[in-house]
Amino acid sequence: MPDKKPFQRLPLDACPVNYSIRLQPNLKSFTFDGLEDIQLKVKKSLTSITLNCCDIDVKEASYQADGKPLLLLMWVITFHGYFDRRS
Repeated sequence: MPDKKPFQRLPLDACPVNYSIRLQPNLKSFTFDGLEDIQLKVKKSLTSITLNCCDIDVKEASYQADGKPLLLLMWVITFHGYFDRRS
């Protein structure tokens, strides 16, 4: 049996304050489509934001500050860690 990995918390520089999740299940394929909005309290200037997910394909991301859309100069999703089933 593999060694148990130590529990890791997300960085505290961007803390979620609200989640809004909408799901549309597909009962034939046992999959779903959805949309998630996460409101964050950002405590300092950041070059990246870390979020956790498992078995979810992220297709699109956007960013707003004070309700105004901002341009994402570079948008890369990096999968890593022991929950990463793509590695």
